[in-house]
Amino acid sequence: MDTQAVYSAAAAALSGAAYYGLFRLTMSPPRHRAPQPQCATSYGEAQLASRETGVKHCRQNLTHGGTSSVFFDADQHLANTAKRNAAVTWITRQVARLNSAGHTFAGIAFIEKESGPTGLIGLQYLIGQKVGLQTCVIRLRRYPFLPTAAIKGNVPKVGEDYLLISDVSTTGGHLLKAAEVLRNPSWSARATAALVLLNRGGDAVVREMASHGIELVAKPEVTEEWRREARACGTDPAALPAAPPV
Repeated sequence: MDTQAVYSAAAAALSGAAYYGLFRLTMSPPRHRAPQPQCATSYGEAQLASRETGVKHCRQNLTHGGTSSVFFDADQHLANTAKRNAAVTWITRQVARLNSAGHTFAGIAFIEKESGPTGLIGLQYLIGQKVGLQTCVIRLRRYPFLPTAAIKGNVPKVGEDYLLISDVSTTGGHLLKAAEVLRNPSWSARATAALVLLNRGGDAVVREMASHGIELVAKPEVTEEWRREARACGTDPAALPAAPPV
């Protein structure tokens, strides 16, 4: 067989494989199609709602080890201009409210979870400028292995109070880990309040955080959107797996 024939045969094989792959991709159901018929009247409606709210109908592993059929994607939520502006406005107003209630924040600490940076971290400097506070990022995956590298940005000073900001809280575990980073002898600061877009854990998490001296506040519109979608999928928002001790 001459060289030209070999090339022709290889090209035909590759073309066939590409066609088969495209056929499978076209005919296969979407990977994240909700298995529960009550979740949405159509997959298209579920995808449209996901783009608007960031709430997705798909099984996801949660940070603390549990799973959920309704997942909140903070990055997708904040990609919506109106939602992003509403989040920044809400945070600005909450900082003012907390300050008037007696908090004296020296800065804001955004939390980078073990899985990497997501959500509100991209708005770190904008929010800091809006409220007139210095900001930093607490990188949980670097602590306690590299404690001096666990904070990026303006390093807290001894005795300073900080506001924690994150996207979602289910058990409060990552918030408490961030508070532990602030208490490290390298800085000896403390977290006295935390803002999240979504509180999946409800009043139980609020009480748990309060027991550690941290006031937890969630954006009510986002939490209600998630709870509404969870109920539509037949999921009890309060029935979440217990978290391991922090």
